[in-house]
Order: sequence, then C-alpha cells, then structure tokens
Amino acid sequence: MKAIVAAAHARDLLVITHVHSRAAARTAIEADTDGLAHMFADAPPTDELIDLAVERDVFVIGTLPVMEHKGDDAPPESTIAEAGVAILAGSDAPNPGTA
Repeated sequence: MKAIVAAAHARDLLVITHVHSRAAARTAIEADTDGLAHMFADAPPTDELIDLAVERDVFVIGTLPVMEHKGDDAPPESTIAEAGVAILAGSDAPNPGTA
C-alpha cells in the first residue's frame, strides 16, 4: 500500500483510502494516505490511532447518516474531531439512511 500511495503522491494526487476496520485505518495512515473514506465500525479508535492521524494530518470523510441509521450513539467522528482530525462531509450513499 505504501508504494501505491507514494506513486500517487509523486503525481501530485490525493489518496483517500476506503476502510472498514481499525486495523485497515492504521495501515492506511502508516502508508501516508491523505484521508479515510468514512470511519470503521469494528472498534472505537484508540488514542494512539487518533494521535497518528493528527500527526500525519489525515482527514476523515464522515458517514454520520449511516451511523445514525445503525443506531450508534457516539460516532467515532466526534471523538477524532475533538482531537483535531478534520472531518469532511460525506454520505456513503446509497447505504441505508443516506437518502
């Protein structure tokens, strides 16, 4: 993954990684991705992962409508936003709750 991200950055391209797990988010951030396409739902973000995201200036494209539809009380976006991670708008359409 790091080689793919480096090749994209060498061409002045932004890299946004679609993640489904906390482990995938860590892998993407360690590979120098610019952003994560929505948050993972398998586990809450750890302080270490949040610190790494802040350090690497990673943004997250949130999917709050999906989380709200699933009934999650405190979406992980709120936790990481408080730590200084930029949250961009997103819907993850056409998932339930996005229309």
